[in-house]
Amino acid sequence: MNIYTLAVLLTAIFFFLKVIHFKFDKSEDKSMKPILIDSILVFICTIGADFLLSLTTPGLSQVDTKVFVDNPSF
Repeated sequence: MNIYTLAVLLTAIFFFLKVIHFKFDKSEDKSMKPILIDSILVFICTIGADFLLSLTTPGLSQVDTKVFVDNPSF
């Protein structure tokens, strides 16, 4: 799965859950700006986490193991 697709899906799920929480919680203010800022932060953190993971584990995607499956020829 593409990282941008995953980031958009995670951000959308976070946004909709925050809106549902916002509708049922009467003690918070009625501004949507904090929810939008938090959603943007979730998107940025998802992209950043993938970038840091790709920096720390570059060898996981390029596994090339040589295996002998026949009798040795020497």
